[in-house]
Amino acid sequence: MIAGRRDYSRASWPVPGRRPRALTRRLGSRGKGIHSGSDTWAEGKIMRYLGGKSRQARRIAEVINPYVKGKIFIEPFVGGFNIIPHIKGAREHFAGDIHSALISMYNALKRGWVPPSIVTEEEHKAALSLPDTDPRKAFIRFGCSWGGNFTSGYARDSQGTNFAAQTRRNLRKRLPAIKATTFRCCPYAAWPITEDAVFYCDPPYQRTTGYATGDFDHDAFWAWVRDASETALVFVSEITAPDDFVSIWRYDTTRGLRSKKSRKFVDQLFVHRPMLERL
Repeated sequence: MIAGRRDYSRASWPVPGRRPRALTRRLGSRGKGIHSGSDTWAEGKIMRYLGGKSRQARRIAEVINPYVKGKIFIEPFVGGFNIIPHIKGAREHFAGDIHSALISMYNALKRGWVPPSIVTEEEHKAALSLPDTDPRKAFIRFGCSWGGNFTSGYARDSQGTNFAAQTRRNLRKRLPAIKATTFRCCPYAAWPITEDAVFYCDPPYQRTTGYATGDFDHDAFWAWVRDASETALVFVSEITAPDDFVSIWRYDTTRGLRSKKSRKFVDQLFVHRPMLERL
């Protein structure tokens, strides 16, 4: 049990029921300083997470699913846990990230921890000082932050959306998939590369908003993908890739935290060219 919090049990989760689909909401500048108000569903998005693939997750999985039957599926950059719930037929699911607080939260959910349904602005600020082993840290700093960015301010909109309750409900919907996944805090290169492994990688994009874990060496990553693709199947989500990679799927999207500053991108799914012969 976490100090200062009541001892939640699995029975504390809200009973799933029929609820209307939520409309996509534009972030605004008004708020009450507490996540309270309308408790609406966020269709398909498990958790607010900068760079997450909530919109494209199902389509990406449809491209990868024909190659995962009976194999091990590994997602080294798990982020908001949007892809694995849509992966079908894999023998095992593994997910990793170097953000230790994020992995602590997922492992705590597997053990029966239930997130809070209300998070105040003061609690949001204080969460930065929590140890990474406390699951509240990632839940609050990702799920209740502006744009799903760990380092951003307290999320609020003109409708008074309760982002804590919204994220909690969405985690509840994906709890079976979370429990069926093995989570590890480690860099992408630490995963074993075997012939029965299928990797889906969603690394920090080049020339975009930075991530909480710091700078990312893109050249080293692409070198690892080349090596790993000689043995395993490796799929990479990116906007662009080196010349020896081929795009097998694309999706027009908008990226940006403010609507006036949003830019259009083409998200793509890349594979190393020699790997095409095995698809």
